[in-house]
Amino acid sequence: MAYSAYVTIGAIVSAASAAGFGVLALIAKLVTFTGEKGGYTYYNNVLHAIITTYKGYFGTAPIAAITTAFIICILGFLVGIILMLFGSNAKVRRFIIKRNINRNWQFYLMLVLPIAFYIVMCYMPLYGVTLAFKKYSPKAGIGGSPWIDPWYKWFQKYFSSPYFGKTVRNTFIISIYSLIAGFPLPILLALMINEVNNIVYKKLVQNITYFPHFLSTVVLVGLIKAFTHRDYGIINIFIQSIGGTPKNWMQEVSMFRFLYVFSGVWQNAGWDSIIYIAALAGVDPQLHESAYIDGANRFQCLWHINIPSIMPTIVILLIMNSGHILSVGFEKVYLMQNSLNTEVSYIISTYAYQIGIESAQYELSTTISLFNSVVNCVMLIIVNSIARHVGDTSLW
Repeated sequence: MAYSAYVTIGAIVSAASAAGFGVLALIAKLVTFTGEKGGYTYYNNVLHAIITTYKGYFGTAPIAAITTAFIICILGFLVGIILMLFGSNAKVRRFIIKRNINRNWQFYLMLVLPIAFYIVMCYMPLYGVTLAFKKYSPKAGIGGSPWIDPWYKWFQKYFSSPYFGKTVRNTFIISIYSLIAGFPLPILLALMINEVNNIVYKKLVQNITYFPHFLSTVVLVGLIKAFTHRDYGIINIFIQSIGGTPKNWMQEVSMFRFLYVFSGVWQNAGWDSIIYIAALAGVDPQLHESAYIDGANRFQCLWHINIPSIMPTIVILLIMNSGHILSVGFEKVYLMQNSLNTEVSYIISTYAYQIGIESAQYELSTTISLFNSVVNCVMLIIVNSIARHVGDTSLW
């Protein structure tokens, strides 16, 4: 096919997509519906519903269908632009041909839906971050709400809050505790599984260690509460059998972090070991054969061959985990939290939930989440810089 044909097809696709987008926008603007909020009946149009993504009506079938059509039109317009650039620009053609995109277009086509998902679910909602710099009005919406003066008002309020130091300290301690306890164990598990020669036993161990990962957080916390129950918990039954005194472990302040961290290690160690097992599978067997000929034992092969071979993978995952240093899971902490352990279980995410959902202070809740994300981003950059200067492995 001549390159001019790509330009023609791209122009047609882009024009059709743009026209479809305009028609859909007109339809969405004209189609109105009624709703009720706070005892008042209001009138709205589909376009406003899509833009604000208000959950009260965003999930309805007609609006979901129009939203999907909008996404298809946007993707069609982008595909048309790419075809036009391919047909008219030699640099774009060289870029595409050099990376075999034209030969492997099916694989790139498979990326369309994941990319669309991240655009719609991760990037489009980013406009909500502006709430941290606005005085939110439910009537005006996010876009119509006025900007605050000074712009750092909500940050100042959070930093001066008596809960700031407490939530940051608890979140940081739990994160570091989880990283220290949970990061090395998948590596050790992968190294041990890799040394097993019996295939049946090896697969059995892998399946057993993978299974807890698929338990929901609610089920996991239910198991923790059942095992640690004062009257019928298996832990207290064992303690009583050896002459000890049973305790209500979930109400012990000193036990909260231990239960949180090591229940997470039990749940995720097997699943997290998969990537290390895959990395160990790529180790050249000739290295082990040469080492055995030179008189090395299995431990020496593990220490001098296996671990150095997976070290780049370890460093990359350590950097990525460091980027979540303040992102302690909300659901598990919230379900394990009670009035007796809040001194150590009150973290940033539970505080943001309380402020945003229970107290309806959406601006302050957004500010807390934005602060959390900025700190995680800074930590990721710092750890990546350290890894790049110390060794040769880094994310960028």
